[in-house]
Amino acid sequence: MPLHCSISDEDHLVTMRTEGAVTLADLEGFITSMRTRSATSYRKLLDAREGHTALSPIELESYARQSAECAIYDKLGPYAIVVTEDAKKAHAPLLTLLLSNSRRPSGLFSHPKEAHEWLITQPLPSAL
Repeated sequence: MPLHCSISDEDHLVTMRTEGAVTLADLEGFITSMRTRSATSYRKLLDAREGHTALSPIELESYARQSAECAIYDKLGPYAIVVTEDAKKAHAPLLTLLLSNSRRPSGLFSHPKEAHEWLITQPLPSAL
């Protein structure tokens, strides 16, 4: 699977790692797991240094709609994304979408440790 995900209820943390071509089905599966586990408000750490986004413009629009719907019904936790310069290009459409959500803190980082340190300082939405 190109999008590996684990959810820690104890830490209120979702960790993800890309590998290969990330498709709309992968992203829809991610949204479903988050909502099923009531983890949309958790902190999210995405390691996107590997892989690439394989979404057509129509699929990207579909994911944007699903993400926007999620934001209407659920509180969204902060998002830290780890990328290299090459990964920024490989995931550009998806990164633009993820970083455009002003309803939650988000940021790009070049090292997982740096991203994690920033992420744990961010309050969860229920604590706001």
